[in-house]
Amino acid sequence: MPKSKSYNASGPQPVPAGGTGRQMARGIAGGIIVVILVGVVAFLWNSYSTGGLVRALGGVTSQELAKEIAQHPGPQGPSGPAGPRGNSGPPGTAPVITVIAQMDADYAKSGPIPSSEAYPLCTLSKIILRQNVKNPDRSCQLKRAAQPGGKWEVLVNEAICGVTCFTIGGDK
Repeated sequence: MPKSKSYNASGPQPVPAGGTGRQMARGIAGGIIVVILVGVVAFLWNSYSTGGLVRALGGVTSQELAKEIAQHPGPQGPSGPAGPRGNSGPPGTAPVITVIAQMDADYAKSGPIPSSEAYPLCTLSKIILRQNVKNPDRSCQLKRAAQPGGKWEVLVNEAICGVTCFTIGGDK
């Protein structure tokens, strides 16, 4: 009588030797081939339809992106290196103007600057702010006369203001 094999249905089932490993390898190889084929088809579709796959997935093509970037330029970048210096031009005919200091005085009170009508240019040359003053708005201001040939005026607010006036001379 031939011997029959009996299996316990509740226990583990015997696996034929080598059968499962070959099937798994064929499944992995088949999966890799399918992924490669899908990739080639997607690449060819996208290439020959000028970005059809990219647009179908909701993206933009590189040409559309370049066009959009050209319409909205970004901030100006840093300037490049300076080129070589060019040849000097012909000598100019511009007059030489000299500014000559004529009068320098300090003022502690507001008022017109004496003899300033003769000077076309006056400027503040120094400002000394007094300490321990209750007024925090200490300042010096210089005002040009409203009329040509009028006197300059210094406005002093809890400070000492130095004013220098100049004459302008021209030589050719």
